[in-house]
Amino acid sequence: MAVRRYFEANRVVVVWSCCVEIAGSVFVRLREKGVNTLSTFDFTRGEAASDARPEGCALRVVIDVRPETVEFSTSTNTQGHIGEMTDLVLGTYHRNFGMLNQVMENLLLKELMDSRASSSHR
Repeated sequence: MAVRRYFEANRVVVVWSCCVEIAGSVFVRLREKGVNTLSTFDFTRGEAASDARPEGCALRVVIDVRPETVEFSTSTNTQGHIGEMTDLVLGTYHRNFGMLNQVMENLLLKELMDSRASSSHR
């Protein structure tokens, strides 16, 4: 997996790409690409600022999963193989989507805790 993070004025953009190979009755190589953006979110929507206002962010995720290579070991049950492919792509998407969200959440929490710890030591 290749990941790159870009910092902008009010958001962080994370782009990633990976290749997954799965062998079984169907050999599949999936190309997965994604973009995650984390941007600041104003809960008060322009109302008077106060120190008690909660901090927030919006997380947006776009994931593109495409089969790059598909090889069937038998040609007898084509319809069954199509069903397997569909299940495989959807299963991979759901697994990776959950994993990516957890990684992003952990990174955000770690950065928040580190920034609070460093500001309290000043």
